[in-house]
Amino acid sequence: MLTDEEKNKVIERVQLERDIRKALAEEDKAKKPISLLHNIWGVASSGLGLLLIGGVLTGFLVPSFQAYQKKLEWERQIRYENVKFNLGMRRDALKEMMIAGTYVSAIIALIAPHKNEQPITKDEYEKLREQLLALQNDRFKQNAKVVAMLVYFSDYKKASNLFDEYVGASTSYISTRIERFLYLKYSISNKGVNQQGDAKELADLIAGIDETSELVHKFENILDYMRDDIQKMEEEYVKAKF
Repeated sequence: MLTDEEKNKVIERVQLERDIRKALAEEDKAKKPISLLHNIWGVASSGLGLLLIGGVLTGFLVPSFQAYQKKLEWERQIRYENVKFNLGMRRDALKEMMIAGTYVSAIIALIAPHKNEQPITKDEYEKLREQLLALQNDRFKQNAKVVAMLVYFSDYKKASNLFDEYVGASTSYISTRIERFLYLKYSISNKGVNQQGDAKELADLIAGIDETSELVHKFENILDYMRDDIQKMEEEYVKAKF
């Protein structure tokens, strides 16, 4: 039989072995994550790991980045071309509008030699009417050009309204003053008409036929809008270009 002293030594040895196992188990448990990370980093740091990482970057990330850059460049180029085209069309529209504004001046110049109270003959009247009709037809065609180009401005409705106001005022001026003036110049020589009343109306037309301030004002309104809109587009064009 074991003595008490021997029993105590056996107990101490078993307890010591238990403590050692426990300590080793805890140490292994603590070391496992560090060892995994260490192993991963070790592989990544190796020549093979760097080669694999480089392959991933070259084969996926770099092409993706290049494709993204190309897409941005393509979008930038499309935007630049659109701005350039719109700017050109707005400039052309302004030129066409300037031409449209010359027809009223041409019509006034047509009747200028006859701005007096002397009547005109039937042949003179018909010739002037023919010339006026030709100018009117050209004016209508020119107006149609401008209308077709107003869509390139940023606010089509505003541009269209301003243009319609000018065209309406021009048409009214030509109808109520120029055409009426020519008619009175011819009819006043005919017998049986109200010569006194017609003579007074003719005198009033002669005095007021050069009064075109309303036309000029409406003409300047549409021109100002066009110029301002073109300036904004020019600023956008500079940004798009760079």
